[in-house]
Amino acid sequence: MKSLKKIEFDAECYLEGSWGSRSLGRRNCSLEIFSFDKKDYIQIEFCAGEDVEHIGIWYNENTREILDYDGVFSVPQEAVDMLKGMGFCTEAIE
Repeated sequence: MKSLKKIEFDAECYLEGSWGSRSLGRRNCSLEIFSFDKKDYIQIEFCAGEDVEHIGIWYNENTREILDYDGVFSVPQEAVDMLKGMGFCTEAIE
């Protein structure tokens, strides 16, 4: 596992599910993107206060188009912006 990029920021956070969402309040957050030996997969570690979520991202290795994600109900906008800045096509997660 190799760290590719990390950012820290403050944001209003929400717990989301098929039942809806509820506010967790404003929190200090961080996002860190990791790569693995598997070339079509990266993982985002999203920390919001003491809560940690791991977001799996699958992408086309040749085009860098994101194909799917898992681990959260919706991908945080800050993560989408990070991925765009790294050259990924993020249409599938916006």
